[in-house]
Amino acid sequence: MNVTKHCRDIAFRLDACETWLTSTLADLGGLTEAEATVAAREFKRLRIAKRDAFHSRYTFTHGAFLDRDIIRRAAGLDGAR
Repeated sequence: MNVTKHCRDIAFRLDACETWLTSTLADLGGLTEAEATVAAREFKRLRIAKRDAFHSRYTFTHGAFLDRDIIRRAAGLDGAR
């Protein structure tokens, strides 16, 4: 197996994970890309979202964290913080 190709595939999957998380939070929370990036960073910091590089996705510790209000609070909107 070509090591360079293998590393490139891993990098692609990790990038796809980040893109998926940001776009999912933006769609569900009604956020801009910048706001979704802030929310994604907060979800990862609190270990609410965990990377599943095999499927190029993130998994969430509980489905309730995908609620619009919670996503917006994680982004620092709606009077949170």
